[in-house]
Amino acid sequence: MPYHLLLVFIFLTSASSQADANTAMSNKLNRLILGIELGELPVQGSFKPGINLGYQLNNDHEIFISYQIQDDISRNGESFNSRNTGIEGQVSSNEKVAHRAQLLGLWRGSWSPLYFTYGLVYNGKDSEYMHFQRRQRQILNQQLNGPIAVSVVRKAGLSPAIGLGVSGLINNTYQVFAQWSGNIFQQPADPNVVIHSDEMTAETKSYLTKRIKTNFKKKITNVYHVFSMGVRF
Repeated sequence: MPYHLLLVFIFLTSASSQADANTAMSNKLNRLILGIELGELPVQGSFKPGINLGYQLNNDHEIFISYQIQDDISRNGESFNSRNTGIEGQVSSNEKVAHRAQLLGLWRGSWSPLYFTYGLVYNGKDSEYMHFQRRQRQILNQQLNGPIAVSVVRKAGLSPAIGLGVSGLINNTYQVFAQWSGNIFQQPADPNVVIHSDEMTAETKSYLTKRIKTNFKKKITNVYHVFSMGVRF
């Protein structure tokens, strides 16, 4: 997901209002801040709505808590994670993005709409079932003709996290924000991969499983993380 593009967009649109935001926030310390958020960019049927709660400690520091509900997504065609398989001809996928939660500290400077995040993130067990059409293909040294189905499951996990966010105050009334916090110091957890094929040999399945796991662990989007974008009051 192109989270960085959204952060840049909000950075540019909120920079002009940041001076007013800092003034307003400095006059409203030690108060609770309630917000609503999305955990995914609202494309291809994905939303992950959630709520968040913040408490300002001083001008620069805030405690931030949020929770996002589970998202079940069905797609006809290629999914984001199917690229890990290296198999062409995907016809459908069923993805379950489990609930997310985070307990973070936010550190803001008076010089920028950007802020830093640090704390803990929790991801529930994510899974995706991908179906690939019947066609001629070669994997390893084996010629295949039939359909293939692949399931990929990442176990639930609690992880330390750091990240970056950007926010801006609109009309001194509400705050728009976007942030990403994750464990950037470790590789993603090793997923459980199951391949369904009537004709694939054990050797080919082993090769394909290894390839899927390797590609999965190369992507920072597969580390334990939480993305949030929304409005706070």
